[in-house]
Amino acid sequence: MMKRQNKKMVISPHLNSMNTCWFNDIQFLILSSVDWDYLQQRIHVFARGLASYGAQVFFVENTGIGRRPKASVKDLTLVRNRIKKLFPLKKIGNLKSTPNNLKVITPLVLPPATRIETLLNHYFFIPQLIKKLKKEGLSKKIILITCLPTTVSIEIIKKITPRLVIYDCASNLEGDPNVPDNFREIENRLLKLADVVLTDSIFLYNKFKAIHSNVFRIHHGVNTILFGSISHIKGDRKLTCYFGTIGPWIDWNIIKALVSSGYKVRIIGKNLLPSNINLPDGVSIEGPYDQITLVQRIKDCGSIILPYITNSPHMKGVIPAKIYECLQTGKPILSSLLENYDTEIKACIYICTSPQEFCDTLNNLDKLENDRIKEMRKECAKKQSHEDNLKKLIEIIEGALINKEKGNDKNENFAY
Repeated sequence: MMKRQNKKMVISPHLNSMNTCWFNDIQFLILSSVDWDYLQQRIHVFARGLASYGAQVFFVENTGIGRRPKASVKDLTLVRNRIKKLFPLKKIGNLKSTPNNLKVITPLVLPPATRIETLLNHYFFIPQLIKKLKKEGLSKKIILITCLPTTVSIEIIKKITPRLVIYDCASNLEGDPNVPDNFREIENRLLKLADVVLTDSIFLYNKFKAIHSNVFRIHHGVNTILFGSISHIKGDRKLTCYFGTIGPWIDWNIIKALVSSGYKVRIIGKNLLPSNINLPDGVSIEGPYDQITLVQRIKDCGSIILPYITNSPHMKGVIPAKIYECLQTGKPILSSLLENYDTEIKACIYICTSPQEFCDTLNNLDKLENDRIKEMRKECAKKQSHEDNLKKLIEIIEGALINKEKGNDKNENFAY
């Protein structure tokens, strides 16, 4: 079992000077789409950041999306792992690195795939989860942040009546072929309850802005100190790397072409691929690692690649969670063309539209690279630091609370 990771966040002094005295009367309840010990995602950064201000945060681990029957094995795996975590046969990693005001809650809730699971959740599992949350201290005015557009989230919202509801969506779930047939209907029900919608990509911002009046685009950003610590290291020009979740969105034709051209490819992250996959010579898969170890494994690479299959509905909503981490290293970044890259990002990376273009660009980096473009990458990343984006998040929340105090009806935010 993987140990729970120490997801450190450095908070700058000007952030700590913000007026957050209203936190004294507020508790944050986060319904996450990933577990706490998963690779660091935006929701981990937000949870840690809010807790760093002194807010009390309850982080409820993944309760599942409820998949179609052909994909339900993932839901069964989630339930099995949840039982193992709740009733471990041996001691597992603890939460010593987690501050006292951030509590990680492991829920025993069924992914709401069918009516049977939904009814069991309604009459037993959700009441038990709420009882557990109250036992852990959930009692004050609650700001609820959910990453899951499911009947579980909707029912929890209705039962605890939070002061503010935030839907944080960083994935075009509607484009996932495995989500339930009634996914759009369920997401619309959640949107009616949401006071605020957060997202990170241009595509998702435009999608939600068309039906909800209170939508904000915010990326969780980068730990500038950590990833900037290797920006002076050039690395081996014949070694490139990819880091992040390893899934079906990776274009292996690009990786095979790079290996055929004499490059080594280091792939770092959580591997979702079949265990019997045949890797080309020159390709290694390792990790996942905590962020400090991850940076050390990137350090000796001469470049970073983002080799995506771009023509799927899922990828329409993607801006890589790691994009600003990549930029902060100062290293050359070669990426497939994603529609959510803005003009500033495009100016800092090399867009490649074919496997051969990836190879040609790597071969010509000595001519293409200079100190100016390296500094541009770092400056672009610094604008998206964890600290500054957390400040934006808190300003959004505070503004929404003030708006609620004025008596604005949240149902007026949604028009579908």
